[in-house]
Amino acid sequence: MQFERDWVRRQNVSSPDVVILGLGAGHHVKAWLDLHPQARVVVIDTKSYQHDFFRMAYPEIQDRVEIHAIGCLDELREHAVMNKMIRDLPSVLLFEPAVGAHREIFDEYFRLLTGRSREGLEFFLRHLGFEIRQPIEVCDAGRLLTIKDLGLVIDTQHAGHPRAAVVRVLRELLV
Repeated sequence: MQFERDWVRRQNVSSPDVVILGLGAGHHVKAWLDLHPQARVVVIDTKSYQHDFFRMAYPEIQDRVEIHAIGCLDELREHAVMNKMIRDLPSVLLFEPAVGAHREIFDEYFRLLTGRSREGLEFFLRHLGFEIRQPIEVCDAGRLLTIKDLGLVIDTQHAGHPRAAVVRVLRELLV
């Protein structure tokens, strides 16, 4: 489990409560909870057959882990985990060794859950009180959107919004 512990130590997050994409054998989830004893983790995977193995292997942490099998982006859009994203704004971590042949769908999950796709950005802006009347005119073409993209959207479509100034300040701080 040294690889998994090292992975946990490399993560730079502000809160130990996280969403982890990819379950695999779950050793990384156990390592996360060992290094963050008060943390709660939501795990999203595309398959459910690994859940039982994880539960048998680590019964002592079951009350701190939610596991969801989500097979496609449409299912994620409608899943209760999206409400958690708005309510708690947890960090989203992609555990690459656990995604295997499903890398493309996990990348899409990551982009949606973090607001780093056009659709994800629209989702978060709506829930932050920005009225989205038309699709956001920003090309994500498979890349992760940045604070620059958010700033462009705010400046061109929401310049008068009361929270627009906050976005401008963040853009200046981070760019």
